[in-house]
Amino acid sequence: NPEEALRKTIAKFITRMHYIEDKLIKKGKTLHNATTKEMEKIWQEAKRKEKIKNYKLLKRFPHNMWTTS
Repeated sequence: NPEEALRKTIAKFITRMHYIEDKLIKKGKTLHNATTKEMEKIWQEAKRKEKIKNYKLLKRFPHNMWTTS
């Protein structure tokens, strides 16, 4: 479903942006005074953390649990 795919993409983007904002705040910065390079580094960090989280979640549940018979 294209609408659902778009919703998931937007939610992922918002989650990553919040992650960037939180990391910058901890450094005493904002989106306005951070460099593009700095934000890209944090963006990639957010992606890595998502992948690790998703991998751990998938390991907890068997794949056949998600399929219908």
